[in-house]
Amino acid sequence: MMAQSNSIPLDLILKLVRGYVELLERRPILVKSVTSGLIGAVGNFVAQNTGKGKNEQVKERSIFAFALFGFGVSGPLVHFFLNWLAKHGPSNPILKVILDRFGFAPIYLLLILYLLPRLEVRVGVIQMLWNS
Repeated sequence: MMAQSNSIPLDLILKLVRGYVELLERRPILVKSVTSGLIGAVGNFVAQNTGKGKNEQVKERSIFAFALFGFGVSGPLVHFFLNWLAKHGPSNPILKVILDRFGFAPIYLLLILYLLPRLEVRVGVIQMLWNS
């Protein structure tokens, strides 16, 4: 007698992936933005909870800032850059990687380092106004 598995059926996973790909084809910027925002928020939450002591609290402002950055900046920016690179960039894949890593990546990292702290402060101001 075989043991029953509590895992998600493969059919459900395939259906979800097909639905995601279909949405990606219909609304690419929105889907990429939402995906980037969710990944940023979940990643920040996991990072905050890895190796934490019992008395440390999760910083919601940071989670929301990463979600906002992913949704409003990262998703659209990466979409447009990669589309531009595919259409107008060099045909040599190695040159594409070099352009991405040495041209786009440093600018993107500067945006992250500049915008994320400012988004966290703005989220704090919004929370303060909302709670008053």
